[in-house]
Amino acid sequence: MTTLSTRRVKSRMTQKIIEMHNKGYEYDFQIIDGPRIVCLQDNVPFQHERVQICVIDQCFDSVSKQFKYIHTIETSCGRKGLLLDGRLFTSPQSNNYFMPES
Repeated sequence: MTTLSTRRVKSRMTQKIIEMHNKGYEYDFQIIDGPRIVCLQDNVPFQHERVQICVIDQCFDSVSKQFKYIHTIETSCGRKGLLLDGRLFTSPQSNNYFMPES
């Protein structure tokens, strides 16, 4: 008889990511080059448009052994996704908006 082992990850970070995916935040984003926001699924940069960024949690990442902030990102073209980073991103206007530099 073959036994299948299923590994369950129950970290708070994983639970939060799954929760946000269920709410429609399906894209992954990364901050690069000073800063520019790039969608990792299709490599589309968002440097000339406003994106809304909101910090929703800080969790321990067991892979990198560091704390990471979980941000939601919504673009003006309707993409919704997540940014995981050790840095906290905010803007001068408020705690919820980040304006990429041109």
